[in-house]
Amino acid sequence: MKTILIISKDNKIKLKFDTCMKNFKKEVFELIQVPSTVTAENILFEREITLIIMDWEVDGAAGFTEDLKNDEMFRLVPVLALLPDCSKEYISRAMLSGADTYLGKQTASALSYLVIRPLVKNNVLNSELVNKLSQLQEQAIHDFILLDLIKKYIPKTIWDLANSYAYERKIKIPEEELELTIVFADIKEFTKMAHSLKPIEVIKTLNSVFQVVTKIIYDNHGDIDKFIGDAFLAVFEKAESAVKAAVLVQKGLEGLNRSRVQEKLNPILFRIGIHTGPIIRGNVGGNQRFDNTLIGSTVNIAAYLESSSKAGDILISEDTRKKAQLVIPAEYKRQVQLKGSNSSAIVYQVYEVLKNSY
Repeated sequence: MKTILIISKDNKIKLKFDTCMKNFKKEVFELIQVPSTVTAENILFEREITLIIMDWEVDGAAGFTEDLKNDEMFRLVPVLALLPDCSKEYISRAMLSGADTYLGKQTASALSYLVIRPLVKNNVLNSELVNKLSQLQEQAIHDFILLDLIKKYIPKTIWDLANSYAYERKIKIPEEELELTIVFADIKEFTKMAHSLKPIEVIKTLNSVFQVVTKIIYDNHGDIDKFIGDAFLAVFEKAESAVKAAVLVQKGLEGLNRSRVQEKLNPILFRIGIHTGPIIRGNVGGNQRFDNTLIGSTVNIAAYLESSSKAGDILISEDTRKKAQLVIPAEYKRQVQLKGSNSSAIVYQVYEVLKNSY
């Protein structure tokens, strides 16, 4: 129930406003009268106050009104100053203290409804607006946290595409054929290493490694398409950026491994394979759950090069070497038979050649 608070020592004041409140047919208000501003302060925190009728002859009336209007919690509560007379001095003092309007005690009975009605109506509307804004703010905070949470669990490329198509009011990301450079990396013998660790230690170890990886990938304009246990698949538009990022990942792990050796822990070694070629970025799944993924032999070749690479090294294809415009000495060149194919490929083991270039 909404409350109209009367602050006055004069018991006849409440009777004057009781009659006025009968004119409010829809709204139900409770009139409470207290003799002092000290008593009124407790009521403010206990009830929903719609209007304060302040008898200006109560001690501290001006100061109470001023404090009320300076308080963020109560500044929207309207104050009707009830004046001994409508002299310029009283009116000026009341309005400067923050009262919203005033009435003289002699005319209160006749004019109170006309004065109170707009104050009450505006306060109710303001309260509804504040509540609605508060709900919208809570929803906005929830949505922001939700979107930020989701953003961390999907590839940046997909987020950017989804964001772009959402602005265009499209509900599906279309398939497209692209030429990209795929970086596939896997930790050597991590499954064996994980058997001797507690689950929480496995996660902690992987996170310490992937913290290094993700920063380098994104700093070099790449994207982590997915983590696959102790492996990751990254994608780049430019081959030179992919090779640079892979070299920096291996260098970053060298620094991490120095710390691990001091702690008497096994070193973490990545095998990395890189291949450049055509891929299809397409939607795989059903109507309720899609995965926008990379499909094509380019991904398979990058994965095969990773498995053929030496631990702590990087194996790149001839296509990647050409696109990145790299000159690699002949002794780092070799030929491999592609898994599941009758064809072979020229590849290059490049970490030793390039580690001092970046």
